[in-house]
Amino acid sequence: MTTAKFYPIGTPGTPWGDAEKAQWRAVQAKRRSYADEVAAKIDALRDRFDVQQYASFDCAPDGTYPAFALRSRDWNDALPVAVVTGGVHGYETSGVHGALQFAQRHAGDYAGKCNLLVVPCVSPWAYERINRWNAQALDPNRNFRAGSPAQESAALWNLLQPLQGKILVHIDLHETTDSDESEFRPALAARDGKPFEPGTIPDGFYLCADSARPQPAFQRAVNAEVARVTHIAPADPDGTIIGSPVVAPGVIEYDCRALGLCAGITDARYVTTTEVYPDSPRASPQQCNDAQAAAVRAALDFALANAIQRIDAGPRMSEASIHGGIAYLAGQVPLTPDADIETQTREVLAEIDELLAKCGSDKTRILRAQIFLADIADFAGMNRAWDAWVAAGNAPARATVEAKLANPAWKVEIVVTAAV
Repeated sequence: MTTAKFYPIGTPGTPWGDAEKAQWRAVQAKRRSYADEVAAKIDALRDRFDVQQYASFDCAPDGTYPAFALRSRDWNDALPVAVVTGGVHGYETSGVHGALQFAQRHAGDYAGKCNLLVVPCVSPWAYERINRWNAQALDPNRNFRAGSPAQESAALWNLLQPLQGKILVHIDLHETTDSDESEFRPALAARDGKPFEPGTIPDGFYLCADSARPQPAFQRAVNAEVARVTHIAPADPDGTIIGSPVVAPGVIEYDCRALGLCAGITDARYVTTTEVYPDSPRASPQQCNDAQAAAVRAALDFALANAIQRIDAGPRMSEASIHGGIAYLAGQVPLTPDADIETQTREVLAEIDELLAKCGSDKTRILRAQIFLADIADFAGMNRAWDAWVAAGNAPARATVEAKLANPAWKVEIVVTAAV
């Protein structure tokens, strides 16, 4: 590979000013169509997603560019949120089209399990120019922070802020390309007035974990699924990939928040950045898209299988906990202490209905019920209310016992477990 020692804009050792940035901007020609290749595919998904235009970027004199997010049509606030971002660097093609491929082919598999928010192309202007930077010669992936000077980064930041605390997993789709070494790293050195230091480009797929939230088992699960599609990058002889120590096969770590990286924009428990190598002789463009989609599926599957979600959590207990697709409800008790057994049972069952809805479930999906009666003589009265409520053909496994309840005025307490 041949790399340039000096970038043809500016004076070596001197950071760019407005004139050099204008000179750089002048040679950034449109090379493909965001409207035809990306926006049109997003528009075709309107029958399956709520399509949100979350920003419009003024890139005069090149026009304005809308930015879109795909949101689950059946959005349920009781479910965790999964965020998929692509095209933070516009030239990283499989990040954009891998996100779209996931949305087209696989998103339906997660209906009722999580809320999806897919942003296929964070940087539309750069997509058309096959460039890493935005129109102001800024790298969006070093500018994901409050008050960002990069409009693409600021817009995504604002989109995701209302979801903080609800996002379970965020996977950011990228590529490492030969042009990183031949074009973009020399340009970065020239822009910042620093010497260009040649590096290496790994042949294969790898992940960048967040050093603050490394989740090694999560990273392994993603790489294992991608390895079914394409090859994982080996470490360089010094044990690094792109100069960073390899902490596990095909995994390096960055402090994503400190560096202003997209993967640091949320408080998700599970985060990773994919890096596909599209210039490998061992990978086709479709394999690159397939690898990105496989990474998204593996990330969501692992996160959903291992996450614990707590509903109406308090300092002593939660009203429900969800893990592995099962909702475990706390014991529900009556609202009216002096009511008869049928009234108290109806109140308890109504509370169960309400809580199951918060969990994304309902009474047809109850697996097991445990009923505690203060006096077993109330068994018949309780059953009258139960029989009127239970879903026909979906009666769960059930046990009823006599027990001393925490409040002497309560005649009944019911605990249920349900699939979500």
